[in-house]
Amino acid sequence: MKRLLLSILTVSLLSSSVVLAQNAPTPGSEAPGPHQGRKGRGHGEKFEKADTNKDGKLTFEEFKAAREEQMKEMFQKLDGNGDSSLTKEEIRDGMKNRREERRERMQKWKEKREQLQKQGSAPVSQ
Repeated sequence: MKRLLLSILTVSLLSSSVVLAQNAPTPGSEAPGPHQGRKGRGHGEKFEKADTNKDGKLTFEEFKAAREEQMKEMFQKLDGNGDSSLTKEEIRDGMKNRREERRERMQKWKEKREQLQKQGSAPVSQ
């Protein structure tokens, strides 16, 4: 069970957005990037939060601490009944919900981009 949980969490973390990346719109584009959907935060803000000594770089310890906080949040979201443990069903359902939420965010982003392209406010190429 522990091996399954670790495997799922590892895959989930690897497939999620990376803390180190910056998410800036293309020059001249008003279109938000796909990773700015939740709470309007892009990766730059996550990087700034993780860079605790504000030197513009992440040490392994800073990176690890940021990931640990993300893992705690993910665990709490997956723990449907709040008993501080995960069942296979909670993990399966939680991963399914994450995929659906990601698809919805991407669809909204694509629709917004298409709308801006029709208005001439966003570049056509991706």
